[in-house]
Amino acid sequence: MKLGCSLGDSKPAIGGYYYSMAKASSVEAALDRLVALRADPAGAGVADEVGRGLAHRSDIVVAKAVQLAGELRLRQLKPQIIEAFSRFLRPEPKSPDRGCEIKNGIAGMLLEWEMNDRDVVERVYLPGLRVYQEEWGDDVAAQLRGTCAIGLVAAGYRDAMVLLTDLLNDRWPAARAGAARALGNAGEDAAALLLRLKLVLTDGDPDPEVAAECMSALLRLWPEKSLEFVAAFLNHRGEGNRSAAALALGGSRQPAALGPLCARLDRETDADVRQVLLLALATLRLPQGVDRVIAAAGSGNTETVVAAIEALRLYRNDEDVRARLKAAIAGRGEEAQRVFGKVFH
Repeated sequence: MKLGCSLGDSKPAIGGYYYSMAKASSVEAALDRLVALRADPAGAGVADEVGRGLAHRSDIVVAKAVQLAGELRLRQLKPQIIEAFSRFLRPEPKSPDRGCEIKNGIAGMLLEWEMNDRDVVERVYLPGLRVYQEEWGDDVAAQLRGTCAIGLVAAGYRDAMVLLTDLLNDRWPAARAGAARALGNAGEDAAALLLRLKLVLTDGDPDPEVAAECMSALLRLWPEKSLEFVAAFLNHRGEGNRSAAALALGGSRQPAALGPLCARLDRETDADVRQVLLLALATLRLPQGVDRVIAAAGSGNTETVVAAIEALRLYRNDEDVRARLKAAIAGRGEEAQRVFGKVFH
């Protein structure tokens, strides 16, 4: 009687099964060795073990090795780190850089370490600026492009402004936000003009976080010349751009921003924008701004009271602000007292 398959026919399936099991076991063993390093981060062989992890075929192991290299500040592994980045620019189908975790981690780590030499520029920042990696309808490499843009500016790359001009029009918000942050660090009039032109031509930005980054960068580059321009967005028809302008003005710490923020707060009807305006006034770190937020806590509806208390979280260790706010919200209801107790515990 002939069986459904011969022993010879079954070998590939059995071999493939055991190969997969062995591969999984190898990955688990490598991960266990890396995790164990945290128990003795200064021990002998730590850098060698992390280096082996960086060279591993599995992206899961490499990602863990990149994380540890950053945590332990193993700057001596820079060549292996750059090599890992290059390897995952064109990953093998069976070992992709899922979520762009490896490339994002490496670019961010090198930027934090202020490693901006030619090797990093040519093998990480420049190629990273060209990476697009869409997963489930999202480009997980958008943050990478933004990080690499900041790195190029930090390195003083000669054509950085040209590349940032293109990136400022990227389809994905995270990339545009990175371009704006990079321009804010450029210290050039050309960067300020480019940001101003972008905000004019695109009427802010469809994404409030990008708009806020552009406005904040502009205020860093041209503090006085940009204040009136950014303050005009407080009257924008879009709630997102009004909120973006408020955050940028609050973060600027400029006394001249107090008037526009107070004036907009008096007219603002959208609860979410009012919350941002209160936070911006607190962020100014000016006594008059704190006074305005405390006044809102004492006279607004419950939603405004809660927003004002949350905005003053910055001052939770200031006994004077705590006492004045407590007096202002006396009798304002249980919700106000609950939030106050949580924020100023």
